[in-house]
Amino acid sequence: MMQRMTVVALVLMTMPLMGSPVQAEVRTISAQGEYRMGPRDTKDEAIRLATESAKRHALEQVATYLESVTVVKGVDISKDEIRAYTAGFVLVLD
Repeated sequence: MMQRMTVVALVLMTMPLMGSPVQAEVRTISAQGEYRMGPRDTKDEAIRLATESAKRHALEQVATYLESVTVVKGVDISKDEIRAYTAGFVLVLD
């Protein structure tokens, strides 16, 4: 069984990663999330996890900050990472 949740969210965004102060922007967006239940999952837990997935998708639609880190020692790459950040406040309206 799969639980699907649609979240209409009011997202208030501030990007503290940008370095300079920015104005908050209020946007209304819609996102869906889903969770596939296992044999030991309860319906309440599946709904909660589907809602969390929808919130995460809503934030990803509004703002995502990508950062690439590559560390080279000599001629070898010792560390190569890509990091993704999202930040915001989600108020569920529906």
